[in-house]
Amino acid sequence: MNKDKIVGMIIVGILIVVPIIEAIIPTTTSIFDPLGQLIKIPSKIFPPWLPLYYKEIVKTESKNITQIKNKTLYVILNIVAGSLKIATATGQTAYRLTIYKRVHYFEKSSLEIRTSFYDNQSGSILKVTIVGALVELYINPIVLKTITINTSAKALEVTLTNLKETNIFVNSHAVSGKLELQYSLVNNTKVFIKSRATSMKIHIILPKNVPVHSELSSSQSMVEEDIDDIHISLTEGVRTFGTKGGLLLKVNAITSMVKISISRW
Repeated sequence: MNKDKIVGMIIVGILIVVPIIEAIIPTTTSIFDPLGQLIKIPSKIFPPWLPLYYKEIVKTESKNITQIKNKTLYVILNIVAGSLKIATATGQTAYRLTIYKRVHYFEKSSLEIRTSFYDNQSGSILKVTIVGALVELYINPIVLKTITINTSAKALEVTLTNLKETNIFVNSHAVSGKLELQYSLVNNTKVFIKSRATSMKIHIILPKNVPVHSELSSSQSMVEEDIDDIHISLTEGVRTFGTKGGLLLKVNAITSMVKISISRW
């Protein structure tokens, strides 16, 4: 049996078996995702112009600044089995949320969406719980006080600029993540990262002369921090250094790789 026939039989077998397995055990990802990186499926079966999935908007939501109590917004995100992108909103938009469903041709996606917006004595609270979706959230730094991200999504991308004393808490499990945080005002501001089985790259940009106090904890991990021409590398144990009063950076890494760079503007 020649090589082409063997490859053909493997592909046909996958096409038969995968839908059966995923019909019994529905998932939010498909074996065709990593498979596409390993095997080039012949164009006669899947033409190059035919994607294996497409995005479909299932929910949009937004508020303007005048709708935020005391111009103070607290955001709580719980994201499972999907992806999360956070970026900066401008103008009078306080936040804009868009949720996409990832529709595969070869599987049924399980999807769960819960969002709530309410006021308390301190300000307004946006809470989002998502399972199996792609989430885009644009937030205005004028109102953002605290953002808490609990995620076991496949991908996390956060790019926020002109932050003013915004506290950021990230709890990640099995995530590939990138955080780009640019502050224009810092005063006892907290950035806490807790990671398990995660690869995370963090870049924080601060005003000149803002003190930084770092508390790094590593268990079977690689944690690196570069700040003011100082390089810290930690694989096991705890390392504390810096000056309090400006940014408090806490990193707790378990079987993870976390790389932090802090620069000034």
